[in-house]
Amino acid sequence: MKHLFAFLFLLGITFSLSAQSVRERILLDDGWQFAFGNASSPEKDFGCGTEYFNYLTKAASIHNEGPYSPKFNPEKWGVDWKTVNLPHDWVVDLPYAKEASHSHGYKAVGYKFPENSVGWYRKAITVPQEDLGKHLYLQFDGIFRDARIWINGFYLGHEPSGYATQVYDITEYLNYGEENLICVRADATLEEGWFYEGAGIYRHVWLNKTAPLHVAPFGTFVHSTLAAPFDKAKLRPLLKTPVCKRRITASAISSGLPTARKWHAAKRPVSRYCRKTASSPSVK
Repeated sequence: MKHLFAFLFLLGITFSLSAQSVRERILLDDGWQFAFGNASSPEKDFGCGTEYFNYLTKAASIHNEGPYSPKFNPEKWGVDWKTVNLPHDWVVDLPYAKEASHSHGYKAVGYKFPENSVGWYRKAITVPQEDLGKHLYLQFDGIFRDARIWINGFYLGHEPSGYATQVYDITEYLNYGEENLICVRADATLEEGWFYEGAGIYRHVWLNKTAPLHVAPFGTFVHSTLAAPFDKAKLRPLLKTPVCKRRITASAISSGLPTARKWHAAKRPVSRYCRKTASSPSVK
């Protein structure tokens, strides 16, 4: 066991010294804009997905006008957007209703209250031009629930569970040296538990920056093997750790700034590959 701790300690020092000049972890909890959408109708939900070329048909289309679009006009919809800091739970401020869910504290949220069950979040961040060439990803520690995520109008993905950490690679979608828009839509129409769950981005949000060659998020493991008579365990630290490297080709670069628009127009010139390291020696 002493050998295991020594190995992990030395490994940690090595990674720390080699990556400390590149790796950053920036908290994005402050200054989000929040507004209610509507679960009953896309038209009432800021027209989400109703455009001629919606976000599923064409990424960052000029026709997109929803909250995920940088050209979104809040005044058009007559809905108040307020500034919130994370963690945020919009259910706390909702009224009580006798027809609401008993197990969720009779709060007016859920399928009977579509006007209270969808929340939109928007936040603009500036990514320095010197970050060009690094690997950047967003990490959401908790969104309740059924979350959709966009960056600069590009749809990143969807996570139905309200209890799963979400990680999205945004390297190729950023405008370096400019503002970038993060947008989140959370839908708490359905429940996952038999207890109060709230709704919204209820945990931290992080912007992570690493070197092009990096260990993939959550890619480090310690694996144990047991066998009869079960009096010893074999531990394999860093078993098959994914290591990813990003390569940007010359065709992706225009005026030294491969923005998301130029990347998309260049037909995916950015390539990314992952390999797995050899398993480390067993430690008893």
